[in-house]
Amino acid sequence: MQSRALACVIAMASFAVLAIPLGLGAQEEPGATRLSSLPWEAQSRIYAAMGGLPGLQVAKLTASDGAPKDELNISVAISGNTVVAGAPLPLALTGPPGAAYVFVKPASGWKDLTETAKLTPRAGETVFQFGTAVAIDGDTVVVGATDYNTPASGAAYVFVKPASGWANMTQTARLIAADGAAGDSLGYSVGVSGNTVVAGAWDASLSGTNQFEGAAYVFVKPASGWTNMNNTAKLTASDAAFGQELGWSVSVSGNTVVAGTPNAQPGAAYVFVKPQTGWATMNENQKLTPLDGAAVDLGYSVSIDGTTTVAGAPAATVGSNELQGAAYVFGSSPVSLSPESLGFGAREAGTNSGAQSTLTNTGQTALTIASIQVTGSGAADYAQTNNCPTTLASGGTCTLSVTFSPTQLGPEIASVTITDNDGGNPHSVALSGVGVTLGGNATLSPTSLTFATQLVGTAGPTQFATLANYGTVPLSITRITASADFGESNTCGSSLAVGASCRINTDFAPTGSGTRTGTLSIADNAPNSPQTVSLTGTGTVVEFNPTSLSFSCRYVNRGWDCPPPQNTILTNTGSTTLSISGITITGSTDFTETNTCGTSLAAGQSCTISVTFNNHGKSGTFSGSVSISDNGGGSPQTVPLTGTAFRFAGQ
Repeated sequence: MQSRALACVIAMASFAVLAIPLGLGAQEEPGATRLSSLPWEAQSRIYAAMGGLPGLQVAKLTASDGAPKDELNISVAISGNTVVAGAPLPLALTGPPGAAYVFVKPASGWKDLTETAKLTPRAGETVFQFGTAVAIDGDTVVVGATDYNTPASGAAYVFVKPASGWANMTQTARLIAADGAAGDSLGYSVGVSGNTVVAGAWDASLSGTNQFEGAAYVFVKPASGWTNMNNTAKLTASDAAFGQELGWSVSVSGNTVVAGTPNAQPGAAYVFVKPQTGWATMNENQKLTPLDGAAVDLGYSVSIDGTTTVAGAPAATVGSNELQGAAYVFGSSPVSLSPESLGFGAREAGTNSGAQSTLTNTGQTALTIASIQVTGSGAADYAQTNNCPTTLASGGTCTLSVTFSPTQLGPEIASVTITDNDGGNPHSVALSGVGVTLGGNATLSPTSLTFATQLVGTAGPTQFATLANYGTVPLSITRITASADFGESNTCGSSLAVGASCRINTDFAPTGSGTRTGTLSIADNAPNSPQTVSLTGTGTVVEFNPTSLSFSCRYVNRGWDCPPPQNTILTNTGSTTLSISGITITGSTDFTETNTCGTSLAAGQSCTISVTFNNHGKSGTFSGSVSISDNGGGSPQTVPLTGTAFRFAGQ
């Protein structure tokens, strides 16, 4: 988990909520008084602003069932007379999932009190870190849980206040990403405004494995009310890059979403404006960056209200003070675009449709326009013309005309980017459209899944395929099946609306050793039914415990102190004798091994592989592996090895 500030503040009107968690690496100042008698437990304090002055503490809020390491108030939010605070519990994926606590202001005013209601996920759900982030608007609370279902794929939970008032309850709805994957951490940040919820997935990878460009997901409340659902739209940066981590922070106000990317120096806040046709998968309308060069992590926190955005940069340099931190406020630009987003909806491939946006110079001086062009991943399917002069006088207007001509099926996102001499430059009009085909359609992606080597008789991590309907009629789904050695679960139901998508999760549970193949099959009313995904995995009867070894050497009293040998136990879980042709060390030569395995191992028997690490007087990090060649399936199997050796300056 990333480090967090010792205290976080949420302010509204004349009240502010200050959350003070003790833990997660936070240290108390010498002589300070712990705010709770329980270690790691925490509380919120309510401060009331008096005549514009900083305010006086008027209440302390705690949980009636508070326990050590609950981490209550790692996240806080306030709306009107209601405060919500998250208690996600430690990172270990065991024990309770976490909780959020609601505190309602008494008729007599704020005072020290325990919760009015405790919000938790339904029993039986695989969820942890529930309460990592919280948000509230009126009668709606949203709680982020970064470890839902697939490890760390994440979810956002919606709770709607009952007619009788807040009370202990489980969720009204669970919101997940249609393309969510392990490690995305959806729900690390959340926001809510009216009928719109936004959740950040800062660890999501867009262009491959472990790229961490990040994304924000928008969910719009259905007319019938909140229900379990996939995202309405996915928001990404047009300049998405490795480690950018969009969605570290999010906020929403009306029709505008802001998402922070603090880990791509100097950091930025990306602004997304709802298209006239409704939220759709899109790139940003504007990218907000610092002008002073002092920030390195702008977007660590963000908040928006109306047309004003504030972005935090806790590592910013102020004067000569490094890491003093600063908040940057962004207001309205003299460049006005109306509308700021153009949504073309579903358009049959090979046809086109057009729309316009008006650019107005609302500033007091002339605007110099350097270029206007279409940018983004879907730029090839959009074209723009304009009547904008190189110099646009104060109060002047010009028109941007855009045509969408899809050449392929699926969402196409791009932007009309205007480069000019305004401080908020560049400006952009977000473009979104979906290429569809006449009649029924079922588009499956990817069309093959390959699983890591898995112990026979056990199930490994899930992977998923996305089924989308890019036709002009609903997709009726008859059945979804996976062949032997593979299992499936899905969010598709029996029908998929036009433009909608669903996720089919697949796991690998080999019944025998060696290469195993299978097929995921979807039967429906599309012309290409059944659609298939080829499945491949390797089963093995070779089990290791533990599955990796790590060592650490220290330089003490003019000599290196390295740990004793460590063991991994190799077990033949199969029903026949395992033939072993070799056990070797690969990688660093600073690791050596001995073993008791010999050249064969009877069914159900175990042997010991003992590994020694000797840094040979060197400092640094070392890596290698034990490699075992055999006939048990998945050969050679490996046990990763890591070693570190540190010597402090002056030793």
